[in-house]
Amino acid sequence: METASEENKNQISLSKFSFIALIVFLVILLGLVFFLLYKWQNADNQVTELQTTITTLQQKNTTLEAQLNTLNAGSGGKEEVKAIMAQIDQILQKEKVTLFNEGVNPDEVAAAFANVPSGNKKVVLSTALLLPLRKYRFKLGGHSPSYGFDSPEFARYVLSFAGKDIQNEKNKFLSEIMMEQLEKTDNPQPGDIMFFEGSPGNIALFYLSAGKNGGNGVGIGFLGKNFPGGIYDTSQIGTKFLGYYRVNYGG
Repeated sequence: METASEENKNQISLSKFSFIALIVFLVILLGLVFFLLYKWQNADNQVTELQTTITTLQQKNTTLEAQLNTLNAGSGGKEEVKAIMAQIDQILQKEKVTLFNEGVNPDEVAAAFANVPSGNKKVVLSTALLLPLRKYRFKLGGHSPSYGFDSPEFARYVLSFAGKDIQNEKNKFLSEIMMEQLEKTDNPQPGDIMFFEGSPGNIALFYLSAGKNGGNGVGIGFLGKNFPGGIYDTSQIGTKFLGYYRVNYGG
């Protein structure tokens, strides 16, 4: 049986142990708080840097959009268009993509764009030119910026900015519907649509200029999963050419 003296000693030992345990707990807790504060501050700094980068890109995009709106009004020549396209390409290259793909001559494209009169056709071409900045993903059957686009859906979306509404039809690919509704031509103009055989459905690109020998012209749009929105020389496309189709832009 423990004596009163031994009981007191045990209580003192227990109190010391509890005190030490409390100190250890507080030290661990304090360390955890400092660690979380450090992580929070570091994450906050990263968020701030990301927001700054995004803001800078948005400002550049806004500037480019304003410049292209000026061009849509009919002002601006080849050199100004070329400078704007170069800015777009520079922004895209930072994201490991490019506006001008293999074989495309920027001078030729800029001259063709500058010669398009103001109106719906120029609105469509400038919209197609700006959308690659948004880096929309290729998605088979995709029909919106939030979901992504496939090739003919991108063309339909761009045409909607000129008030052109192409409706789906049951058991038909959109490219087939577009080819039925548009008039085939042998004399392509900027703003017409070129179609190439694809699977499933077909590839649709807005015609811009003549391009290299052996191709069917330079076009803008989506080609496929590994070929995002951009400007392509069709001499690089290895599938069957289906023709040029005239879009009636009206004004």
